Amino acid sequence: MYCGSGEENKRQEKRAGTGKKEEEKSYQLRQRLQVLLELPLSDPEQKEILKNAGLPMRYRDRLQLVAWNLYQKALAGDLAAIRELRSIMGEGKMAKEKGRREGPDREGRVPVIIVDDVR
Repeated sequence: MYCGSGEENKRQEKRAGTGKKEEEKSYQLRQRLQVLLELPLSDPEQKEILKNAGLPMRYRDRLQLVAWNLYQKALAGDLAAIRELRSIMGEGKMAKEKGRREGPDREGRVPVIIVDDVR
């Protein structure tokens, strides 16, 4: 089906407007999530978890609790948690800068990640 240039321009403008709306929603969600994560802990059990970990009082908020739980999952060998921690810490970017591969090579071999699970 042939579309005149006027119709095509309208469609492109509509798609661009939809993209901007999605970006705005994503931005608002990040802002609201940030507010929630910065709230102090109200559950005594959660406070105790961070206290027992030896964290100073100023770091005992919901964001730290999320980080602590992610860290604990990574220590237990959860590969998704390990990948997420590496991503957050920027290790994936450093590997690329040093010329190391993150994904499979040409033969389909995947690099090995050694997790030292000392308890």
